[in-house]
Amino acid sequence: MNEHEIAILGAAMLDPTTIDIAAGIVSPGDFADHSLGRVFAMMQDMHAAGEPVGDHQLLITRLRASKLLDPIGGVAGVASIAIGCPNASHVSQYAKQVKEAATRRRLRALSAELATRADDLMQAPNDILDWLDGSLTRHRSGVHAGSQTLAAAMQDAIDDILATKSKERVSGLPTGLMQLDSAIGGLYPGEMIVVAARPSIGKSALGSQVALHNAEQGRSVLLVSLEMTGKDIATRQLAASLGYEVRTLRAGLVDDCDISNMQDRRDEAGSVPLHIWSGRGATMAKIRAAARIQQATTGLALLVVDYLGLITAADRRKPRWEAITEISGELKSLALELSVPVLCLCQLNREAEKSKPNLGHLRDAGAIEQDADVVMLLHREARDSSAATIDIAKARNGATGCIEVAFDCAATRFIDVADAYSQFSN
Repeated sequence: MNEHEIAILGAAMLDPTTIDIAAGIVSPGDFADHSLGRVFAMMQDMHAAGEPVGDHQLLITRLRASKLLDPIGGVAGVASIAIGCPNASHVSQYAKQVKEAATRRRLRALSAELATRADDLMQAPNDILDWLDGSLTRHRSGVHAGSQTLAAAMQDAIDDILATKSKERVSGLPTGLMQLDSAIGGLYPGEMIVVAARPSIGKSALGSQVALHNAEQGRSVLLVSLEMTGKDIATRQLAASLGYEVRTLRAGLVDDCDISNMQDRRDEAGSVPLHIWSGRGATMAKIRAAARIQQATTGLALLVVDYLGLITAADRRKPRWEAITEISGELKSLALELSVPVLCLCQLNREAEKSKPNLGHLRDAGAIEQDADVVMLLHREARDSSAATIDIAKARNGATGCIEVAFDCAATRFIDVADAYSQFSN
């Protein structure tokens, strides 16, 4: 038997409070001896139920009922475990040793599986890399994360509340639309915020607008575009800055003054940390890798993904609803892993064209609605209309409701209604 695994169980018998310490580092599945892992799980259940784990007779009774007594050597085995812990106060060290050994075993198994897949000519190399990245992510998620005391968490919350009260900032990252920021408090780290609309309503414009607004304030932003190239996005931004329609720039209908203004805008953009990553048909593995690299190189305050429906499933054989469920869950996990807001654009189904959109119009809505912390439905009655609404259909930590905004069709950007009246009256 593994001496560190026995030491964990022995510590639990000497001092049941060590069960919680060990459980914060290892799980029953980390034990090399599966029988000992099952014993640890049983001890957790006993401790949670308030039963005295240190009572040898009761423990033996529970082990016998669970058919675990014989696999660990019977009554003599229980006695060996009881004396197998040199010092119960060192349980965290024993647990770390068990966790490290488990990680090494899994890496060896992963290495063997990788070699098998690499030799399989029926599997594309990129698919193998996607599988490997997903496997490594799952293994990383099992690594113990540092905890935070309730008092420390409360202080973080108080700091945000006071900053908001003094109007220094919204508590989350701003969208740039004052009414929307007031309603949702901004975009929070670790949250997945969904903006959904039918095609050509302006969801990409809104995503780019939020990304640029934050980047112009010095925050590092990664815009993942699966539909447009970096040049397409840049053309939109240049058109917005000049007040022209995109088609005007694409037709080359500009004068020398316009060219000079565009070059000035380019120079100004040199200090704006907005990074564009384009990859049509990209998988979550590639998006995750791009976000991690960005965070490691420049830092990352916000991730914008345009849009969810264009992300390719790692396993293309899965039904689309199942793939969307997996992708949605991975986007939420990425927000938590990187501790940044993930603003994810999403397409509504065709039923939304017949009426005002609702949550039921989300494509494969179940998983997206469940994973998202905030869901906003963008709507315009007509594609050439400036009147628009943002329906906050779900807000896990806030109120729902509908906000009126205006869409500047020429500049492809949204503005607050009060600003719209001023702009359109000139």
